[in-house]
This record gives sequence, structure tokens and C-alpha cells, in this order.
Amino acid sequence: MRSAALALALFGLSALACSSHETPSCPGNTVATFTFEGSLVHAGDPLVAALDPVPTLPDCTPDPSDATAPIKYPQVLPPFDAKLAADPATNAAALCRSTGVVYSGEHTGTSRYAVEADADPAVPCTNSVCSATLRVIVIGDVAVDAGGTAQSFTGILVEALSEDRGSCAGCLPPVPGALACAARYALTGSLR
Repeated sequence: MRSAALALALFGLSALACSSHETPSCPGNTVATFTFEGSLVHAGDPLVAALDPVPTLPDCTPDPSDATAPIKYPQVLPPFDAKLAADPATNAAALCRSTGVVYSGEHTGTSRYAVEADADPAVPCTNSVCSATLRVIVIGDVAVDAGGTAQSFTGILVEALSEDRGSCAGCLPPVPGALACAARYALTGSLR
């Protein structure tokens, strides 16, 4: 288990970790390899509200400048490279990092992709005995040129935390039936 903010920095995009030392097999045909960047946004932000997979979860970091906030996500997501792939025979899709992390999901139409991965339990607050499940979701659209070649990606990256073990009161905000929150990043990808 690890602190969410520490794991975010270690992974360069989320708290997912992998022990693979080889480049993962990325299922499907390559759509494009992008360099992704993102900025922390609040729930309901017009940039990402239509894509948010967990719109009812409160923000994990309501005020990034609050030094006493129990969970602190960075304002800017460190850039990372990943390959987006799709299976032409099905709607399966994947987003693959050279670190071994593979997000799995689907594509709809010609441009919308939704992929996700679960991570090891996280310890989101240093001052609690809270262990939280962590789910990382990437949803967005690929813009293509007149010839159908991918040019850019625009979407959202969400880290959703929910109480798993221990006591997360005071660490994760209450939602109906649970303690949970989300960190949302407005995500853009440019061709690498």
C-alpha cells in the first residue's frame, strides 16, 4: 500500500504499479502513441463534466492550496506516454504504458475511448489507518485528420478512491453508503 500522492508521482499518472520489466503486449491495432498531460479540475468542470464516470463523487482535493487537506493531488499531472490500441473486429480498446500498465475497455463510434484499471490498495491519508481501493479511468475522444489518422486526444483521467479497510473517516468524504472521492484531470494527448 502506498500514499495516493506518492504513488501518483511514482507512476507519473496514477497510483498504478506493475512489476513487469518488459514492454507489455498491447492488444489490438495501434491507433496512436500519445504524450498525455493534464490539469486537476473540480467535479462538474465544463471541460470534463460530460465525460466524468463518477460525477457524484466529491473531489479528493477540494482546494489544492489547502496545506491541511487530508489528500493532496498535484495541480499538474506529470506528462506520460501511452499507446492507444483498438481491436477492429470488436469494440475492445486498450491504453498501454511501457511500464507494464494496461488499461482495458472499449471504443464507441470512431473516436470515443473508455479504459480503466484497478490498482493495489492505497493509503490516501498519512494520518489515518485507511486503506482504499483505487480505480483509474481514462475517457476521451481521438481527433483524426481528413485521412482518418489520429492527431490528438481530449478527455479525462479519474482516480476514484473508496474505503476498503480500516477507518477512512476524516480522510475520505462521506457519500451515500460509503466513504469515497475522486481526483479528476482534464487530459490532452499529442502525437508522440
